Amino acid sequence: MARDFVQSNVTPLLVIANPRAGRGRGGPRAEELTRALRAADLPFTLAHSNGPGHATALAAGAPGGVVAVGGDGSVHEILNGLPARGGMLGPLAVLPAGSGDDFAGAAGFPRSAAALVERLRAGTVRAIDVGTAEFDCEHGRMRRRFANNAGLGFEAAVVAAAANARWLRGRPLYLAATLQAVRHQRLVDCELDYTIDGTTTTTRLPLLFVSACNGNRVGGGLPFVPGARLDDGQLDVLQVTAASRRATLVLLWRLLRARHGSDARVRLARCTQLAVRPATPLPLAMDGELVARSVTRARLGIDAARLWLYA
Repeated sequence: MARDFVQSNVTPLLVIANPRAGRGRGGPRAEELTRALRAADLPFTLAHSNGPGHATALAAGAPGGVVAVGGDGSVHEILNGLPARGGMLGPLAVLPAGSGDDFAGAAGFPRSAAALVERLRAGTVRAIDVGTAEFDCEHGRMRRRFANNAGLGFEAAVVAAAANARWLRGRPLYLAATLQAVRHQRLVDCELDYTIDGTTTTTRLPLLFVSACNGNRVGGGLPFVPGARLDDGQLDVLQVTAASRRATLVLLWRLLRARHGSDARVRLARCTQLAVRPATPLPLAMDGELVARSVTRARLGIDAARLWLYA
């Protein structure tokens, strides 16, 4: 579904920029965008996020369209602040400036500030799905939206390692983080409930990680679920088991070449809701950000609200 969204000259776009995104790329990228917006005579206000949670608070006060300048973590924070109007969030645009930019890639946003401004001026929007997660962790019971994916286990350990890496971006960053996380990998027995069309199926198996994906790529462009669509009303679930570090590295090589789907250690499924109950607590990452280190139960699904994207 797509329609024209009229951006009022009285209600300017809110540009939320994370100057720390992409190892400092966010600031210069925001300057590129503001120059292009002024040249196009599009009204806007610029706000810089200054720490965890600030972008969420800024988005909560957005009177109209929002432009995120940052990476997947910035999109995640903004998504969790956007107010719902008539069952819809946004509209939202993204100028990629992060380490992975997987959501921006899946959504097809251009890397050029000038090209993004042309899209903003056209004002056409399309509706996509939003993921939602409710989970019990060291912080108590929490609920958050996610734009691209939510991963439990080894994937979250990779995200934590990537956050501590310096100078690298994109796929090299996540490959280096994966090699670091492999040293401490573990399999955890999990009970999973998949729900689709009102029917729930339960499976039990040892998992290295499980990832519920709205978008088709994770980790700086890794094709976790190539067939995933942002607007199909379902989550594409990748679940992986591996018995050794060597097996994990072999699987990573196949993933890089998008040949992991035929591996016996990989299972792909689609559902509208997924419940995960690990035998021992697992870390949880959403949209490239570690959100909890000790999750004992998680329920992942599609949010009732949908998100307008500038198309």
